[in-house]
This record gives sequence, C-alpha cells and structure tokens, in this order.
Amino acid sequence: MSMPAILIDLIWGNDDETQVFAHAHDTANNSPLLTFRLTQDTTQQPQSFANRIASRFHELPVSSSSATFPDRASMRKALGAAIQRAWPSCAHAAAAPDAVVDLFDDDDDKHDEQGGAEGEGEGVNVQWRVRYESTLYQEFLDALLPVDVFFFPDNMHSSSREAIKLIDIKDIVLIHPLPGRGTSALVHILSDPNALYAMKSIAFTDLLNSREELTYNRNSLYHSIKLTSSTIPPHPNIQPPPRTLLTTTHHNKVLLLRGTLYPYMNQGTLDTQITTAQEAHNQPRISLQSKARWCLQMCQALLHTHRTAKTFHMDIKPANFLVNDHGNLVLIDWEQSGAPWYTLAPEANGEWDVARVSDDDDDDGNDDDASQLVYSRYQGPERVNLPRGRPAWNVFPEWSEKWPMAAEAAEVFSLGRTMWMLLQQVPQEDIELLSPDELHVCWSEVAADIPDAWKEVVMQCMEKDPLARIKLTNLVNFWEQQQQIL
Repeated sequence: MSMPAILIDLIWGNDDETQVFAHAHDTANNSPLLTFRLTQDTTQQPQSFANRIASRFHELPVSSSSATFPDRASMRKALGAAIQRAWPSCAHAAAAPDAVVDLFDDDDDKHDEQGGAEGEGEGVNVQWRVRYESTLYQEFLDALLPVDVFFFPDNMHSSSREAIKLIDIKDIVLIHPLPGRGTSALVHILSDPNALYAMKSIAFTDLLNSREELTYNRNSLYHSIKLTSSTIPPHPNIQPPPRTLLTTTHHNKVLLLRGTLYPYMNQGTLDTQITTAQEAHNQPRISLQSKARWCLQMCQALLHTHRTAKTFHMDIKPANFLVNDHGNLVLIDWEQSGAPWYTLAPEANGEWDVARVSDDDDDDGNDDDASQLVYSRYQGPERVNLPRGRPAWNVFPEWSEKWPMAAEAAEVFSLGRTMWMLLQQVPQEDIELLSPDELHVCWSEVAADIPDAWKEVVMQCMEKDPLARIKLTNLVNFWEQQQQIL
C-alpha cells in the first residue's frame, strides 16, 4: 500500500449550524469516501478544534479571534491536517457504510495565546472516534426506492427498455468531486479503471445533515431519472435515460436505487469551453461556426422539451450543456428543482402569477398564443413549494401545465442569457454571485466578431415583457438559417 494522499472532496454544515462534515478519500490507494464530523460543544473551550471549525464554517459570532480561524482557507488546511493524521488509524474501521469519524480535541490545556492547539498544522491534539450510526443508516435505506419501481417496461418509453447495467456502489472508486446537486463525482468502476463516469448519487451524509436534505436530494435525483426515462422522448441534444445504475442491497435483499453513472465527457460543459478560452493566454474567441451550432442545438433541445415532451427544464445555464465527443451539446440535470438567478426570467422569481385574459377562454383558447396571457404581481402571504431550492416558489410546474407559453417564454429568457454568455464568452463564475439587479447584459468590444443579427435575436429573448420575446420555433429557424450562411 502506498503512503496515503488524502483529498478533501467536500466540506459542508448541517442546517442547525452546530456541525461540520467533510468527505475525504485516499487518492493513492483507491479508498472509499470517508465521512468526518466535527460537532460544536459548549462544554469545551471556544478555542477547541471542533468549536473553531464550526464557528468559521457557519460564520458564528465569537468573543475573540482565537475562537475561530482567520479565513476558510486556514480552516480547510487545519481540517486537512487533522484528517491526514487520523487517517492511517481510522480508515479501515471507517469504511463501513454507516461509519462516521468524529474529530475532537478534549485537551484544553494546550492552547496557545493565539488560540488553537499547539502544532495545529500537524493536527497534533485532535482525537478521533469512529461511530456506527446503524439506526440512522437503516432510516436512510428505508428512504430509498427499489430499482424495479423505476424500470417497469409499462412506465418507460421504448429507448429506456434497453439493457440496464447495475453496479453496487461499493464497487465505485472516487477520483474527484464534480459540481452539482447531491453527491456528484468523477469515478471509475473497480474492475475497469480506464472507463471514467460522471456519478450522481444519494448519500447517507444527506441524512446526517437533515431529513429535509435527504428528501430533497433523493426526490430530485429520482425525478430526473423518471423524467428522462418516461416523459421525454429521445432527442440527440437531451440527456438519455441512464444505462448504468448504482445500487445498495437492503437487508431483505431488495436492490435499492442509489444513483446513476453516465460516460464522462472529456470536453466538459459549455461553461468549460467558455472558461478555458477566457483563461488562455491570448483569450481566443470560440469560432462562429461552433457558436452558431451550439445556439441551434440549445434551441432545439428546449423546443423538444416544451413542444414535444410538454415539460420544462428550469435550470438553463452553460454548465448544464455537456459537449459530447462529437462536439455537440447535450442538455443535462433534469431535477427541475432550482434555478440560478443569473439566467432566471424576472417573472419566474415567484413574485408573479399568470392567467388568461378571460377565464372563459380556458377551453377554447389557443395554448400557443401568448397574447392571451396576463401577468400580475402576487399580493398574498409568503408561499414556498421549493424549500431547499430557489426561487422559493417554483412557478414552472403550474405554468407548464396551465399556461405552457408562459413557461416557454420564461425559458426563452434563460436561453437568451445562456446564448449571451456563449457569444460574449462570459464564464459562469464571473456572474453567478451577482443579484439580478447587479447583472447587466451588454456587448463589449471583444464581441465585435458577433454578427449584429445574432446580438439582436439574443436580446429579443431577454425582453422584459414575456409577451414580446421571440418564440422557440422562430429561434430554431433563425439559427438554422445562420448555419446555412456560415
């Protein structure tokens, strides 16, 4: 066995702001992912290791600087040193699926004047204890559904009835985490280290955080599987149903659905392409041919979603369009459980309602005629149907069912923002923390290569008035024409 090379994959806290968790694994020895936990303890000194970690991560008020860390970077470094020190002794015992490693410091006499333990960088005074949360783990298993629930032939479109491969999650080797909801990571299967996959899974640690977190991540993943397997007919620019499923065996031998594996795309996402270009030495421009093709494919994916599948996506952004091995876009992440502010249509922020001009027209009105719609600001009490996502009130399910053109207009806005980010070459990280009022769409000099007609059609997507926005059918026609010109 090689010397451990510990990588912290993720640090997160619980809803009560009393605990901090860390996922870590040994990259040198194909170790499983271990879970470490630090719990705030009011019976210990504020300068104890766990209390300082909790104070910094949750940004809790402290009486002195010695009761926290200067910044998150120093907190992460100290936590990494503690995990590195504990790893050789606890790794084997902590590999059980219900195991959690508690890190703590109960030696209160060795804190220096600046706070923290002497030799803190080496994690000298940090102790560890493996706890087996068997009761909670059983609750976790009880919350999962059998694989058979998702893959009865009668509930699936024909493309989903092909052979599905089942992999025990114990046979997955983590390489590094990937952005995304729940547990997302680049992995390989133990028996085939050369084939890389993107994994999305439901983790026991979701329940350690809170039951609400587990329910949210479980429902989001299961919903996306059902949507791609049963609701959305196949389309070349839309993520297909999963062909490889991750499972866990219940005590009664029932195979439970834990997650999915998709072949890893080396070219990353549309945001990867944009960011890579912007970080290059001379900031090269992505070719107009690629941009036109990608804009067309984004529009075709959304048109299929709204007009054929009769549903919506909600989370349109560059990071949710994969670039496959042929250089074509594939729309992924079908949880329908959250949207980023930087691409969300203003009328879809939960503060607006939609109705027809006349309720009497409900049966006879043309669903494709957006001019029949009227928008009004909601005046009632606070409403929440998306407690762990944003916006708190998700308008898309109701709009997609009752007023499909309102849902389409909202996604045309998101599509416009995404196309602007592509044409202007704006990385997500440059704008994702901006509020809607802080984000200003403009065309700088670096976008001088973009034809005026392209800029105009993108701006038509982002009209403040939803009724003035261009239709998806017209967008597809426009980009098909531009493809022919180029």
